[in-house]
Amino acid sequence: MLACTGRALARARRRGTLILLTGVLVAGAPGLVLDAAVARKYPNGGAYPVESMPASRVEAARWVRAHSGRNDVVATNAHCRAVVNGWCDSRSFWLSGYAERSVLVEGWAFAPRMVGRPEGPYAPFWDAERLRANDAAFSAPTVDGLARLRDRYGVRWLVVDREVAPEAPELARLADLRFDHERMAVYRLR
Repeated sequence: MLACTGRALARARRRGTLILLTGVLVAGAPGLVLDAAVARKYPNGGAYPVESMPASRVEAARWVRAHSGRNDVVATNAHCRAVVNGWCDSRSFWLSGYAERSVLVEGWAFAPRMVGRPEGPYAPFWDAERLRANDAAFSAPTVDGLARLRDRYGVRWLVVDREVAPEAPELARLADLRFDHERMAVYRLR
């Protein structure tokens, strides 16, 4: 009698697992259909609209990839996909994607600590000191500031998008200009 009960329980568990799995698959089916519809509209962007990428950005990032080491860290003045009412839409990660290098401050909207924040992609960067040091390298560079970026954060390269903001003239005296395109510039820290 106990053997029959044991077998019956095992069958019930298997059926329960099968029923649970079927329920999960049925519940997820509408999302799959909607994702497929969005992917048809935006084939390279999935649920997000395709972001146009200027060839000059791609060229600069690929130059960095070809001329830097795998462990080099890059800083950029292009953190925001867009600025809306003074708030940064921080879903920008083109440089790390194309250069295949770590970027000091870029695309923080996707960081695990940002999940569930009510501000969404407009949440401020969590390390204000790092952000200030990064931004000063482009807008008000100093020997000490660039040395701190290099020594404290491991930054070796600065990538400037001049459409975001042109670099300060002092930067050319404090770092080596290695790539220059009308829109983009890449500097190597000394």
